[in-house]
Amino acid sequence: MSRRTPPHSRQHTPCRSLLAALLCIGVLLASSARVQSATVNGLPSAKRISGSLDATIRLSVSRPMTASFPYVFTEQWGLQSGPLGTFLYPAGIAVDTARQRVYVTDSRSHRVQVFDSAGSPIVAWGGMGSAPGQLWDPGGIALDPEGQLYVADTANDRVQRFTPEGASNAAWGQSGSFPAEFRRPGDLAVSPLSGHLYVADSDNHRVQVLDAQGRYQWGWGSKGSGNGQFRYPQGLAVRSDGWVYVADSGNSRIQVFDPWGNLMDAWGSAGSGQGQFDWPSDVALSPDGAVYVADTYNNRVQVLDGAGHYSATIGSGELHWPAKLAVAGDRLFVADALSHRVAIFDLQGPLVQAWGQKDRRDGRFDGPQAVAVCTCSERIYVADTANDRIEVIMRETGTATTVGVPGGPALRRPGGLAISPRDGALYVADTGNDRIVVVDVAGTLLRQWGTRGSAAGQFIAPQSVAVAADGSRVYVTDSGNHRVQVFDPQGQPILTWGAYGTGDGQFRSPYGLAVDAAGVVLVSDMDNHRLQWFDATGSYLGQAGKAGSAPGEFDRPTGVAFSPQDGLWYVADYGNGRIQAFDSGGRCVAVIAARGPGDGRLQFPRGLALGPDGRLYVADAGNNLVQGFERRAQVWLPMVQRPPQR
Repeated sequence: MSRRTPPHSRQHTPCRSLLAALLCIGVLLASSARVQSATVNGLPSAKRISGSLDATIRLSVSRPMTASFPYVFTEQWGLQSGPLGTFLYPAGIAVDTARQRVYVTDSRSHRVQVFDSAGSPIVAWGGMGSAPGQLWDPGGIALDPEGQLYVADTANDRVQRFTPEGASNAAWGQSGSFPAEFRRPGDLAVSPLSGHLYVADSDNHRVQVLDAQGRYQWGWGSKGSGNGQFRYPQGLAVRSDGWVYVADSGNSRIQVFDPWGNLMDAWGSAGSGQGQFDWPSDVALSPDGAVYVADTYNNRVQVLDGAGHYSATIGSGELHWPAKLAVAGDRLFVADALSHRVAIFDLQGPLVQAWGQKDRRDGRFDGPQAVAVCTCSERIYVADTANDRIEVIMRETGTATTVGVPGGPALRRPGGLAISPRDGALYVADTGNDRIVVVDVAGTLLRQWGTRGSAAGQFIAPQSVAVAADGSRVYVTDSGNHRVQVFDPQGQPILTWGAYGTGDGQFRSPYGLAVDAAGVVLVSDMDNHRLQWFDATGSYLGQAGKAGSAPGEFDRPTGVAFSPQDGLWYVADYGNGRIQAFDSGGRCVAVIAARGPGDGRLQFPRGLALGPDGRLYVADAGNNLVQGFERRAQVWLPMVQRPPQR
């Protein structure tokens, strides 16, 4: 989605020279920060930073001088890539039949893996970052006749070109909506007719065409559901005569264009029947004119004839979110994203081969959504959500182990964590099972409550849990029921408040919550893009925020935490990739961290926790990390203003 920051009026203050000097010092300190990696069994397990890498972005709010509470990035946990042949969401695939090589973008490992024709891994290249040759959530991959590879470097908003050996030799684009700029490009294809590169510029809802040197040639599309419009196009393919097939994902259809973007045909509608689609994310073409569509949310590939008529289904019951396709000879190669493998089918349908598996080692997080810190500050609990487990990190060594639940049913997408100050018990919002689970420090099941439903004590996708300072109350955001429920520590309901809506005290998918020492409850009202706070009885007290990217605005606020050290509320601003700090009056006083793949930068932050020593811990779901920030002393500085975006 395209987002704008409203322009701010420029302030002229006598502090500008001082500010410039301070900024220069900050840049020098950041550039001199030294990264030290700890290893466990030869694998990176934790990263510590020495130096003063200031992770606070100070932005104008409502007054020339504003309190700044700078945090510096100090440490992180989470293995960034697994052994060759293991995947974390394969998102693109290309086959070089001449060299007998298969190239797979291993999206959440931020790399490209190379296999021989039998599926044996050969090498991997990339790594999370934004420097040349590094990748950040790469998507589609394509080959030109010389064997050069083009990669949609999705989260870096660019396209990179690599040699067959993995050396980056060109990069084009930056974040934006002007020609040759991109917003999360999802796929690309080289025209066999002209050699031009066609790019599915997903979040700009368009297709762009570049020449072999990356120069913009032409493009088409805008957001909508009309002819020639798109909603998040994720995949495309180019026929031998230059015609372009686009997977118009959000509109559940395939659109066909001539090389210059003139609409020639459109097929499909939303649904699960034959010839219907649910988020089609790629198209592949065979020499006989058949069209293969990755019908992602229907977990299948559909085969159409050249006129768009349904012909067959491949992979039903065998695929889990097929993301990208490639046809080579008499084989269909599928990047089977949530099966974390490559699946190979005969073009007539049978599965003939599969390789790859998910990397599930301890410390290899997949979409962590919550974090909690014990009072000793040495154990950090992580809701490793997509791995259906809780991991505990020993802070000094960086080692991670899984907390089992002996005698209890398996967790399913746990989304929230809280530690009771009364007895140290760990409360888990077991989101996928619609319940609350309570375990001791060893993972022994103490109690559980909740079933799916809307009565008191029932839940639909509970997202977060918090425990009052005296341990007497347990608060749960019952997200699917758009309410907050309060229980005693044994799970007996005490009270409930909230209903679906946009009014005071109403919610649309409430997500995070926290309780301060006075019993004030702060709730992140995610789909209303705001915060609301209540007294201990559920009476509405106030709110802050609206949709946007300026300070004090949100793109789906998620985790919240209260700091007794400074009396501030800290809020994970999910879509904007940052943490915001608010005072008790609901005023934004600091913005901590920024979106990115580097140390101290965030991608879709979810859960927050503050340790007893004041450190801030972030479940960085998009980067599959837990990141730690250390608070520095309060200072007062004139606010740096960000120039308006074009």
